[in-house]
Amino acid sequence: MSNINKFFYLLKWGLLIYVMYGVMKVNLDRPFWLDEVYSVITSSFSTPIELIKNYFLGLDQNPPLYFIVLNLLLKIFGENVIAMKMMSFIFVMIGFYFLLKIEYLKNGDKHLLTALFFFLSPYISFYLLREVRPYSLQFCLASIGMYIYSKPEQSLTKALKIAAINTLLLYVHYYSIFYVGTLTAIDLYL
Repeated sequence: MSNINKFFYLLKWGLLIYVMYGVMKVNLDRPFWLDEVYSVITSSFSTPIELIKNYFLGLDQNPPLYFIVLNLLLKIFGENVIAMKMMSFIFVMIGFYFLLKIEYLKNGDKHLLTALFFFLSPYISFYLLREVRPYSLQFCLASIGMYIYSKPEQSLTKALKIAAINTLLLYVHYYSIFYVGTLTAIDLYL
């Protein structure tokens, strides 16, 4: 990659991150919603081992991976609202990066339309970017999994990576079963 192409590549990503951060910053200090309060309370009053144990004993019906990550974040930064919401922002940005990589695999360098639709989506802009819920981690892992799945190579390491991502997804949110089921059906029947 030449220096000019590298410069424009970094400029494009810098502008995308700046715009998404600007969108996320609007009403960033708003109070938590009830389901976000549940996430914070569940994560702050339990250790990662207790979260896993409660899940397998049936004491908590929510998969524990997001709450474990949030618990570690709370131990590092304390109960800082902006830090908790920045975690969602970081997960969405990582997921968005892999979405653009998928688009690049399919259409070459013409992936700005994907970025435009992504930014214009009100769900992404106003909820997923700043909600302290497992959806951002689910989006991030699903995007990474789809990127790995979209690569044309067939190998054991690719299958193991997809299996690991799918396992992590199932420990983030129950809706991941639809994603995992769809990938499995595509592999079995196509």
